[in-house]
Parts: sequence; C-alpha cells; structure tokens
Amino acid sequence: MDIQPRLTPKVAKGYVDLACAGIGREYPNAPQLLLGSATDLETNRALHPAFFGCFDWHSAVHSHWLLVRLLRSGLLDDEASKNALAVLDRHLTAENLTTELEYFSKAGRTGFEFPYGWAWLLRLWHEAGSIPTGLKWRAALDPIAEHLLSSFIERVSSLVAPLRSGAHRDLGFSTAITLDVLRLEGRTEAFESLASHALRLYQSDTNYPWAYEPSGYDFTSSGLNEVLVMRRVLPQQEFSQWLAAFWPSLATGVIGPVAELVVSPDVLDGQGSHIVGLSLSRSWAFAEIATYRDHTLKEEFERAAAEQLGLGMSGVHSGGYMGEHWLATFATFVLTAANQASPSEH
Repeated sequence: MDIQPRLTPKVAKGYVDLACAGIGREYPNAPQLLLGSATDLETNRALHPAFFGCFDWHSAVHSHWLLVRLLRSGLLDDEASKNALAVLDRHLTAENLTTELEYFSKAGRTGFEFPYGWAWLLRLWHEAGSIPTGLKWRAALDPIAEHLLSSFIERVSSLVAPLRSGAHRDLGFSTAITLDVLRLEGRTEAFESLASHALRLYQSDTNYPWAYEPSGYDFTSSGLNEVLVMRRVLPQQEFSQWLAAFWPSLATGVIGPVAELVVSPDVLDGQGSHIVGLSLSRSWAFAEIATYRDHTLKEEFERAAAEQLGLGMSGVHSGGYMGEHWLATFATFVLTAANQASPSEH
C-alpha cells in the first residue's frame, strides 16, 4: 500500500506555508530555561536567534528540516521555494548558530532539549547537506551538530534505563532518528557506539505491554520506537528472535491494541494535538515494519499504516496554532520516509 503519492505539490506548499509562519512567530512560546540569576532572563529570540519560533525550540528545529526536505522533494513551485529559501537563509547563519551552540555551554543548560530536539537538529544537519543550496546551512550547522552528536552518545551511555514516555523524552524515537543520521553520514564508529548502548538498554525486554499504550499525551509509541531501534542495531536473525519475545502476539497473526485508532478529544489543545501526531508516527513505524522480512503480517501492517495516516493527516490543518506549529513535520516525515535508505542489515 503506497502512501507516498499523498504528498502532492498542493500539500507540500501548504506545509511550507505553515512552517514559514511558525518559524517567524515568536509568541506564544514555551521556553525551557533554567534561571541561575535574574541576568539569565532574556527573550527567546535573544537566546535562540535561529530557533526562536514555532512555540518551542524543537518544533522550530524540525520546521527548518521540513523546509529543506520539501525543497529536496522537487514538489514546490517557485513561490514556495523562494519563501522556504528566504527563511532558511535568514535563520541558519553561522552567527545565529554560534549563539545557539553557546547556549549549551552554560551551567544548567547542557541537557537542554535532550533527546528529542537534539535528534531533530542532527536530522536537519544531514538534510541540509543533501541539496546543493543547503551546503552553506550545513556548514553553519556543523559545530552545533558535532557537539550534540558526541553529547547524545555520552548521555545515552550514562543512562541506567531507557527513557520511556511516548513524548519528547522517549529515548527510542530520538535514538532511531540519530542512528539513521549516523548511518547515512557514514559515521560507523559513532553508530557502533550508540548501537551498543541501545542494546544494553533494550535487548533484554520481552512481552511489551501494548495494552498500556497510549498515555494520554503521547505522540509516539514507546514500544514501536523500541522496535525501530532494535531493527537498526541487530542482525536480521537476531532481530527476529528478539521481536518474537518482545511482541509475542505477532506469532498468532495479531498486531494488537497499538493498531487501534485513537481520536483526539480536542485537536486545538496542545496536548490533544499530540494524539494526532501519534497516528502519524505510528503510520511511519507500521510502514517500515511492513518492509521487514521477519514476519508474515506485511498486508496487516500496511493496512494499519494507511489507517493511521488517514486519521493523522485529517488533523494537520486544524486551524489552531497548538497543532499547526508542528504536525506538518510529522506528516512530511511519514510521507517521505520511503525516500530514505532502509535500515542497515548491520
């Protein structure tokens, strides 16, 4: 079941419009700021000249990724391309990104936006290098990307257990994204290091409690995120054995409750919009799992991916900023996932 054709020029232009509007919108904003003294209280624009908009830092980061990804898609008309390029040129400058990097050097701020915002910054960094016009953005992003890459692995190495939340703090979603970046960038040593820590944290997990998902504010599935991570770090045969123990119902031909549709009670509410994102992230995971050669449920996973996508897409243009500042990224992520290299056989 092919979901790629749903990303049309009209849809892509609409997403560019949402992203450009959000990236330049300073308020409302929910900054994550630890105050050491009164002198630390500054405007978000002063603290984050590249990523001050879109309600929060991580949404601003991945909205920039969205613009680069859609420029890469070849679907944008001249006007949309011009708007996207202007925003990216204005924000992704060496000066702005130097200030962004300096933020992480101050006491109490070294873990700012870990792991979710870091993973999206790394994804933006990689994406910027995928098109000729993005090379200047890539160069400006290099210092902060290298800092967050080494810091990501260091922080994961210090964890005594995974972060499981289904929201920003969930380690699995960000680790899967980061592993993809490392693979696509050819960073073998870093990939192996992060993979070893993922195995330490996840390999012994069995019989995942799918019935406990979702939590009320989830926008990803912690269980599915873990599956995506393990497929990236285990050889196929070992992954098949691990998956059978982690997800026993697959052996009986049942995906289970994680495939059930969950309707948001209020798409205009910030947390309510998370449930829309949950459908989109589940669709991405199901579509990928359908490509695995480890089970016989290909059609069932394809059907689940399409159903989740249909529900999620219906909420992207909600008419409310609490959803529209970020949901287009998740829609673009799932609609263009087929363009990315498949998980490594490791």
